[in-house]
Amino acid sequence: IEHLESITNVMDVELQYMARVKEAKKGVIVAGAGPGLGALQVRKQIKDNVQLYVGDISPEMIGVSKSVFVKNGIDIESQDSKTTIKVIDNVNLTLPTGCCDRYLANLSWMFVPDTQKQADEAFRVLDEDGIAAFSVWGRESRCSDITIPL
Repeated sequence: IEHLESITNVMDVELQYMARVKEAKKGVIVAGAGPGLGALQVRKQIKDNVQLYVGDISPEMIGVSKSVFVKNGIDIESQDSKTTIKVIDNVNLTLPTGCCDRYLANLSWMFVPDTQKQADEAFRVLDEDGIAAFSVWGRESRCSDITIPL
């Protein structure tokens, strides 16, 4: 898993750069966040007043993400927190239309049963000038070493 995370980290950095995450003014969604390391990088790059939504379909990964943020001194519990970490299904986001200006889904596209619906949801939650960025390992049938703990 350590090797997998090092590869994921490289892709996170590139995806964040291409999406110009540092320029986010409204909100950023990190969908399929896994253990939250990429989302933590995002939180450290964006302004304090920009909302960060960290989501994954796996409750286990959400628990790991919360732990990572808390260990790094990021407020995720208070009423004033600008970081929300919760179970989120990429094809049925429970977020308001136009709530964000960046959407990142790193190496999770191949696990979504309806990729068109994921794309539709991504663009629904983005404002009109928003940027969505996706990356993929490849077809699910060729990604047998990667599983989602549900």
